[in-house]
Amino acid sequence: MRRRGSAGEKALGDTEAKLDEIRSGRLSLRLLASSVDAPEGQGTGFQVEGPFAVGKAKGSLPVADLRYTRVTGSQRRTTRFLSTGSAAFVEVDGRTTRLTDQQVAGLRVDEEGPTVEVVTGKEDRLLRRADVSVTLAVVDPRVRDALGDLAGARLRMALDVAEINRPVQVADPKSG
Repeated sequence: MRRRGSAGEKALGDTEAKLDEIRSGRLSLRLLASSVDAPEGQGTGFQVEGPFAVGKAKGSLPVADLRYTRVTGSQRRTTRFLSTGSAAFVEVDGRTTRLTDQQVAGLRVDEEGPTVEVVTGKEDRLLRRADVSVTLAVVDPRVRDALGDLAGARLRMALDVAEINRPVQVADPKSG
């Protein structure tokens, strides 16, 4: 008899084991918080979009054309990060600045990659936590100022599930 969920568990494990095989792609990440009445696409948050390829050798730069957009209601402010693999640039308010080798040192390929943690129950194998983190760090304070919120960014998706399958009761709020 096949255990319920075993195919899903295998698929999740196989996927986690291959995360470090992702070398390039088109990133599209959006996180917006808004009221249910707000128009679609409005709220407060950010989005990061564009093509990327991780550096191939230790010490190399990524190849990327990423746009980081800060979203506040209907207002948008975009900062662009470009890297050819040998040189990197930041574009803020239409002004492009080439970054020095010292300024991009934190973006060069090192031994670290994305980190992924998946926690399941020992007996029931129900998901307890999934945590994916990718860090893009810029050390130079001048570049950090130019990049604003993009400097030292950590892209993180975290999901925690606690008290699984326990009864849930919610009391009516008291008016007054």
